[in-house]
Amino acid sequence: MFKAFVNQIVVAKLVPVLAAYFVLKATLDGAAGENPLPSIIAALFLMSLSATMQLMQGWNSGGQYATTDMLTSLWNYIVGQIMPAAAGLACVGAVINFVRHRPWTRMVFAAISFLSVSGLLTLFQAMAA
Repeated sequence: MFKAFVNQIVVAKLVPVLAAYFVLKATLDGAAGENPLPSIIAALFLMSLSATMQLMQGWNSGGQYATTDMLTSLWNYIVGQIMPAAAGLACVGAVINFVRHRPWTRMVFAAISFLSVSGLLTLFQAMAA
């Protein structure tokens, strides 16, 4: 009952309306000379909610260690998908800052640290075993 309510009402009907509201708010904020980025991020988050729910439902094993399985899968997704993309964006930002004669070394070190997270996890697991 609750699952059907969430899927059929909240995700299917309410989330797209809220996302459209945030897109309209971002447009109005931009026209007023304010920063539209918070509204854009909120709209993107809302539109990715359905896919995120399906992804997490696929990770749920339903067994005794379902929470641990889900957290492990979430960590592997973040390390394997999100961190490399963040490292690439940090490298692009470092190049842009270098060209504009602004501080860029922090972004290079952030990119290196984003890429080293999975290696550090493997190292810690090997040390604990």
